Amino acid sequence: MVHSSSSLERLDLSNRPAAPGWFDLILDRCPNLRYFSVDNLNGEQMRKLPLKTPNLQYLKLCYMTSYSDPIIDDLAYLMENLPNLRQLLVDGKLYRLLLGQKRINLLCRRKRLSVITQPGVF
Repeated sequence: MVHSSSSLERLDLSNRPAAPGWFDLILDRCPNLRYFSVDNLNGEQMRKLPLKTPNLQYLKLCYMTSYSDPIIDDLAYLMENLPNLRQLLVDGKLYRLLLGQKRINLLCRRKRLSVITQPGVF
């Protein structure tokens, strides 16, 4: 079991099934995360990340179920409120959607944040 003062900085949960309540448990126990890879986050979970993991620098979202306007707002919230975020890795479909978003482009320039995708992987 990981203690709440965990020094764990890297966590890759991509391609792993998630049990109900896993997200809150992990964020409560691992406040020092700098790298977090996960298949999917909903809007509520995205809005908790800045509160629970302020040191997060790299976020990899491997699979997203929805590509509507709320996902853009949720990602913009993440970008604005994660002070140390430097790289956001998303799948190709979401990447193409983000390319046309003026708000996202401005945030990336202002915060020196890279939004990238890995062609052929997603």
